[in-house]
Amino acid sequence: MRDSYGSSEPGETPQTHSVEEAPGSPVESECLERKSTGMINELNKILIINQNGYVFEKVRGISMQEKRYSTMTKYELQQEIASLNEKAKKAEQMGMVNEFAVLERKVIMAKSYLLNPDDFLPGEIYEIDGDPGVYFKIDYMNGVFAWGFRLNGSKGEEALPISMLKKLEKKG
Repeated sequence: MRDSYGSSEPGETPQTHSVEEAPGSPVESECLERKSTGMINELNKILIINQNGYVFEKVRGISMQEKRYSTMTKYELQQEIASLNEKAKKAEQMGMVNEFAVLERKVIMAKSYLLNPDDFLPGEIYEIDGDPGVYFKIDYMNGVFAWGFRLNGSKGEEALPISMLKKLEKKG
């Protein structure tokens, strides 16, 4: 039998509630303030048990995407890239073309944050990685994006993540 607060009698299974709130949410904070216990089960979920016997289930993501790439350390970015590459490989093996494409784009973005935008200069021409023979002239930089035009292309101005640009090798 449960009282008005939802606590359970000894031996009775605690009631489970799903929580999809961010870390630091009122529910999680309340549980932490009450010195609740947490454990991770085999499904990569965190179970938060408060003093009243309620079990709050919170899905723990494998990806570190809760943080912006711009705030991650070099090590965190490398871990994220490795995780995304692993997920992309699985998606490709399962024939999930759209998922694979999204994960590949995330890898490109994460790699951009490992590079120094100051190394990419306006007015310079770069080869587009993964598109041999296609070149890109930078007009200006905005963060990790190079804005400019493809040479011999009919498209207008576009932005590319800097990890997609390769410096031209000087001959001579």
